Amino acid sequence: MRAPSIALLIALTTVVACSDRPAPSGGEPATPAATETPENASQQAVKQAARDLWAGSSALLEQVSQHTDQLDQSVQSLLNQPGPKQLENARAAWHQCHNSWLAFSYQLAVIDAHQGLFDDLATLTAAIGGWPIQPGFLDYFDVYSQSGLVNDIAIPINAQSIRAAHQQFDTEDRALGLHAIAYLLWGENGQRPATDFVLATTEDHSEEAPKADELPTNRRRALLALQVNLLRDDLQSLALQWQSNTRSQLTFNRQSGQQVSELLRAAAIYLIEQQLINQQLQPQIEAPDALPSSPVPYAGHGIPALQNQLASLQQLLRDDTRLLIREWSGNESNGWRDQLAAAERSLQKLAENQSETQWIAAIASLQQLAQMIKLPDPDA
Repeated sequence: MRAPSIALLIALTTVVACSDRPAPSGGEPATPAATETPENASQQAVKQAARDLWAGSSALLEQVSQHTDQLDQSVQSLLNQPGPKQLENARAAWHQCHNSWLAFSYQLAVIDAHQGLFDDLATLTAAIGGWPIQPGFLDYFDVYSQSGLVNDIAIPINAQSIRAAHQQFDTEDRALGLHAIAYLLWGENGQRPATDFVLATTEDHSEEAPKADELPTNRRRALLALQVNLLRDDLQSLALQWQSNTRSQLTFNRQSGQQVSELLRAAAIYLIEQQLINQQLQPQIEAPDALPSSPVPYAGHGIPALQNQLASLQQLLRDDTRLLIREWSGNESNGWRDQLAAAERSLQKLAENQSETQWIAAIASLQQLAQMIKLPDPDA
């Protein structure tokens, strides 16, 4: 039995007119192909700054892996002794893991804005943090009490079957990743009871009766444990791809100083304009009752998630990478730092007051930040 298709109604294509020069989102480098002209000292310095940023990302992935281990421990405690406290601990561990993944948001924007260059990384990152999801593909939802993988005994709960089921028929049919795990932990409207994870037994041993491992509660337990294990595997694969002499790393390293600067600039704009404004903030103004404000509609804490995504740009203010900001805008890093701080404050105010006025103010602040790192319009 296949789960009903219940869309999350997340608007991913809303366009905000932030500038007449949108960030490139195709699979080509942000600048023309490298020429034979030798790079000057400035270009070489920019290229080294970009390489330092790429190399430093491994520490962020290591942090995500550590928090995934803690999530695994909390989930095992929940399955060993299901109760409200254990469920609360597992949810807190999920948030910690998810927040550390959002610290990687700028790198994710590099991948998403240039998927043709980094398609091998894009496949892994989509399996780890992809959203939106179809909740009914996973478990009971709304009036569909028998829906989802949890209730479909035709699909075994093992790595091969679950990976095969992931996005098999629809991109939102996600069986893997942080947001699929979140739905199992929180359920619809955050109302999942701890009793949903109590080990079930059956006294009916007739041939027609379901076996113990076919009971929904036991399948839910098995699916949750498996999802966390597969999340760990995918993070390890991503870390290896990031560190090793892989095609993606070679592609990044062989860009000229100007090319790699443009590639990273486009990613910064993509993160601000596409991921934060178009996909998350703008829909709240257009349909506030229908659209969640963040990629954590089931787990909650949506505004902190937005803040963590924006804070990932702080990496550009490190001593070894802030040269990129001056290259993009001609501004000293302190001015860019001030505008980033202003944008972060605007999101903080949303946690206190989610009025339409405050949503508009947050968008305006982010638009100003994006404008600071756009190249001057030659026609202006």
